[in-house]
Amino acid sequence: MKLSSETLQKMELSTLSVCVVATSKLIRTMVGQSFLKLGITPIQIDKPSEIINCVRTKHPHLLIIQYGMESHGTERAEISEVIQKLRHHNETSTVYIVALSTSQEAEAASKKAGADSFIAFPFEVEQLSNLLEASISRRKKVLLVDDSRVIHQMIAGILTHENYELFHAYNGKQALEMIPKVSPDLVITDIEMPEMSGYEVCSWVKNHKDYSRLPVIISSTLSQSFEIDKGFDAGADDYMVKPVDADEMINKLRGFLYNEMKKQREHLLVVDDSKVMLSIVVNALENQGFRVSTATKGDEGLKLAQSLSPALVITDFEMPGMNGRELTRKLRQQDAFKLLPIVMLTGRDEQVEKTKARAAGVSEFVTKPFTADKMLALVERLLAEARVRREREAMISYMSDAAVKQAAERAKSGSTQMMTSYRDHAAVLFSDVCGFTEMSEKRTPEEIINLLNSYFDDMVTIIKSNGGIVDKFIGDAIMAVFYGKSPADNAYGAAKAALEMIDKLKAINSQKQEQEESVHIRIGVHSGELIFGDLGSKAFRRDFTVIGDTVNTAQRLESNAPKDHVLVSDATLLLIKDKVLVERSETLKLKGKKVSIQCHVLKSLAVAPAPQGGA
Repeated sequence: MKLSSETLQKMELSTLSVCVVATSKLIRTMVGQSFLKLGITPIQIDKPSEIINCVRTKHPHLLIIQYGMESHGTERAEISEVIQKLRHHNETSTVYIVALSTSQEAEAASKKAGADSFIAFPFEVEQLSNLLEASISRRKKVLLVDDSRVIHQMIAGILTHENYELFHAYNGKQALEMIPKVSPDLVITDIEMPEMSGYEVCSWVKNHKDYSRLPVIISSTLSQSFEIDKGFDAGADDYMVKPVDADEMINKLRGFLYNEMKKQREHLLVVDDSKVMLSIVVNALENQGFRVSTATKGDEGLKLAQSLSPALVITDFEMPGMNGRELTRKLRQQDAFKLLPIVMLTGRDEQVEKTKARAAGVSEFVTKPFTADKMLALVERLLAEARVRREREAMISYMSDAAVKQAAERAKSGSTQMMTSYRDHAAVLFSDVCGFTEMSEKRTPEEIINLLNSYFDDMVTIIKSNGGIVDKFIGDAIMAVFYGKSPADNAYGAAKAALEMIDKLKAINSQKQEQEESVHIRIGVHSGELIFGDLGSKAFRRDFTVIGDTVNTAQRLESNAPKDHVLVSDATLLLIKDKVLVERSETLKLKGKKVSIQCHVLKSLAVAPAPQGGA
């Protein structure tokens, strides 16, 4: 295999973006699993109509399309048209397109439509590995626009051993005719040419709706500062003074065309009604590796943000219609953007205006005029803070409430390494699914995970509403602790939660069409003294949990509980005997215990007597 997952990691290409388009679930699954073996999680689409939008917004390096998605011929023709459209727009022309079909006969038609390669289903993982390598090393198209044939020969010589396909235009008008046909990845243009200057070529490209992102490098003997500035004002991405240095040209082309990792950075949105300011900001961000979308109006920016979900928004303050402050306020009203970093560009430095903007939700300001370095430093800081915030929120979802609280207190005190422990009275609830092994054998892994997650959502909601915390999940088992109140209140909270869990499952099971789809559980509750504390490595990984005989006993009670019932210890019943009804009592010899203990199967909560009326 040419590109193992280890090789991909070494090449820093494990974040390569791959999109798989197939109406067949089997094909999507097989292709997806094969890419996972290479360390890549592909984007999966089942509708041909979504292909172009996906390529424009997700920017995949490799696009695999099921060619002939339906048995009738019209669908096949539509896929050909989609491929042709992708090829004829600069924004989507660089994606490496692979047609996939169960019929080898589709190869010729797909390549005629513009596909780069073809693969027959079924396939080997090695074939996908080879396609990845081909997409990485795909020859980029460079259009050279110059009226001097000597320059064409010279640059062709410089690029002889480079991975470029060079196209030649000898005046500006010819270049404008060739761009839609060739779909170049980059344009190099002279300035002084008959019929149309390089400034005009550059301006046409940058103002065209389909080619505005096409990199343009101006190469000219004109070297005065005002001439260079005029080139950048026209929208040029770079400027080279003739005679061109071979190494300088090669480095510039590589920087624009082969820095694939840059394309993997965050997607940002810039909103400004000034094309000059948009060009300055976008060029700075894209040179730093960000993917950037733009809007010239506030309402347009709002719609783009809703469709693209950018990692950060940069907006001008003063714009016609919806200004930057109003745009920020509209974004903050939506839950998806409450934590979105928003930077405002402003020519005003008044404190009152900044206060109003901060009240609307602006994160930071950049006052005009500004340097690119200053803006980039601010963007990097805000994105880093957002990443830390997301990571913290993600980690919290993997920790118990007690562990989160303990970590916060430890961080606040400044003592992060000290291990702590203490004793307290609590009630422990253990629940377990009956016949889980048998259930697992009849379901796929995905079905089991979905079933358990749905079950846990219902059960944890009940536990938390009764004052308990989930200490851990052990496969299909839940261990919850009720503490912080009086022993009687802790025990009652655990018993009430347990009975509500049983009732909730009975209600869910009653709606099942098939009996075998029902889920049944056992629950055990015990009260007593526990040891609360850090368990694990002081230097690396620890957990804040509870241990002790009370935990062990609760687990043993669960093992002995009847199906769909709650078994509590005598120690627990003594604390809540006036608040619950018992179905039956028995003395049990629990595993690991030398002495038998009295246990009780709960029937329900006790119904409080109605108040008696007075005279």
